[in-house]
Formats: sequence, structure tokens, C-alpha cells
Amino acid sequence: MSIPMPRYFFDVIDAAGVHRDQEGQLFPTAQAADDEALIALLDIAREDMPKRRGGSLRIDVRNDQDNSIARKFLEVHQDVIEG
Repeated sequence: MSIPMPRYFFDVIDAAGVHRDQEGQLFPTAQAADDEALIALLDIAREDMPKRRGGSLRIDVRNDQDNSIARKFLEVHQDVIEG
């Protein structure tokens, strides 16, 4: 009999507001969920940030008891230099 993997939720906070994860994903450990949060943050930034001239993005990781276990932040500043 195996122990079920815990579910972790990735809430995304950006300029549009808070996007609360309702489904979550299964990971064997909190560290695995934390590692995946960084990958997800960079993937979202790669798709979304070029449309803007910078901004901030955050992912909050929650466990299945709704406790926050990690936060990942990314802030991008862009200056256009003409010359």
C-alpha cells in the first residue's frame, strides 16, 4: 500500500491580479513543488513579459492544507536606449 503524493497549488500574481490555482499538481516532496514553481515562473515570464515593458510576476506555492510553503518572484525592468 503506497502513500498518495501530496498536492501543491501554484497561485500566479501579476499585473492583472491573483490567479488562484484550483487544480494543483501532485509532487513527491515540497522541494519538488518548489523546484517546479521556479520553472513555471520562468515559462510564464518568457511568454508574457515580452508583451510588456517590464513588470513583476510572483508564484505562491500552497500545500493541500492551504498553507503557503514557498514564493518565487521575478521583476523585470527594461530601458530603451536610443542612440
